[in-house]
Amino acid sequence: MPLIPSDAITTVSESVGRALIAKVSHLRDEADELQERWEGLGRAGGQRDDHAAALLMALEPHLRDIAQFAERCRQQIVGMHDNPFGRN
Repeated sequence: MPLIPSDAITTVSESVGRALIAKVSHLRDEADELQERWEGLGRAGGQRDDHAAALLMALEPHLRDIAQFAERCRQQIVGMHDNPFGRN
């Protein structure tokens, strides 16, 4: 049975919020690790823009995951708007 708008609206804060918080938490953990690696490069004399750019690319999969999650949520909301009673 498809999720209907009246059910979705009562759970959206908890379900979407919990999932998004977990995704952002993983992004933040990765960013913290990158910052530590950058500081290590500084101690070794290796802080260059190309190194920074390469390190920052580690965030891209996390950002892509968040964007895909947001797009799936958006599609579900648009689908419920276009067909609020779940009829084919």
